[in-house]
Amino acid sequence: MTRWKRERDMSDETASSTQTASIRDDRQAALAAAMVLIAREGWRETSLKAVADQAGLPLDRFYRLFPSRLHLLAALDRHADELVLAQPVPDPTDPPHDRLFDVLMRRIDVLEPFRPGLRVLARNGVAILAAPALAPGLYRSMGWMLEAAGLGRGGVAGALQRRGLATVWLATLRVWLDDESPDKSATMAALDRNLKRARELWNSLPLAFRSSIGSKHAAG
Repeated sequence: MTRWKRERDMSDETASSTQTASIRDDRQAALAAAMVLIAREGWRETSLKAVADQAGLPLDRFYRLFPSRLHLLAALDRHADELVLAQPVPDPTDPPHDRLFDVLMRRIDVLEPFRPGLRVLARNGVAILAAPALAPGLYRSMGWMLEAAGLGRGGVAGALQRRGLATVWLATLRVWLDDESPDKSATMAALDRNLKRARELWNSLPLAFRSSIGSKHAAG
């Protein structure tokens, strides 16, 4: 490989890395701006142009990142996923329940700066994370949370895991939105309770059914 070729490849890699970082920074700025405006003005009163202006982004660039309001909300899920997945994985020797608890509490922590806006969305009747259009993204997020806990799998068992964990997550999220305790004790209690209920529900299924799809790690 010639020196010119090496330098060109290095330049291309640097440009690509810079572009990726710029997109990530713009996305984070837009999400922060959106949650501030939603908390202050409400969901229906917050326009995409207002979010772009608040984030300091040209409207055409904002459009490329978020073609619709649902894209903006879906990006919040992805943002939370990335921050959780960047952290060290739980100890694989810990029980599945504890690993899932750890991962989902980390997800709660990274969403904390956005809680005022999320609370307004919930109180305005905007079921953002349970909306049918956002369900595939939610299941994908829960799949990655299972992977982070060392419990991911495919097939029917994996699909049931993701849907079950989504139910656990949404139920816990509702408690967290109104949890004013400094240590999130109400949220932690709800998550612990919801994970145990999911496990009990799995164990209540006929053994033949569980065996047919594999019971290893199911429901945490």
